[in-house]
Amino acid sequence: MTIYYNYEAERKMHIPWMDIISDTVNGTLEYMKYRKEAEVSVTVVDEQEIKALNNEFRGINKVTDVLSFPIGDRNPETGETVLGDIVLCAEKIISQAQEYGHTRKRELAFLTCHSMLHLLGYDHIEDEERQEMEELQRRILDKIGYTR
Repeated sequence: MTIYYNYEAERKMHIPWMDIISDTVNGTLEYMKYRKEAEVSVTVVDEQEIKALNNEFRGINKVTDVLSFPIGDRNPETGETVLGDIVLCAEKIISQAQEYGHTRKRELAFLTCHSMLHLLGYDHIEDEERQEMEELQRRILDKIGYTR
């Protein structure tokens, strides 16, 4: 498993963000019994950047907490499956952790897990899909120790 990390936000989360992302990416793949060699790119940005990306790719001109960009192609250099890109907003991680009454670590793990499930093909457009995704997220986060 290869994870590419980029921290482009000015605001620091003051948590071991790379460790949390690694735990969550690997924990999600393990829980989902994903057996292929894979790679994921994870970038932490500020509100201005995620708003611009959300507008460009989804036509929604507002700040969001996380964006997922599934790819699914094989990297010819490594042979790994490129699952895709995850873009996280540092300010939203900080504010949502406070709003929901849990730690920044838990919020980062939750958003990373949520995004990983999107990269694996899950969605939450229909209520049944949303319930399935929420249950998977809860089970994965419980298993890797990022509980509320």
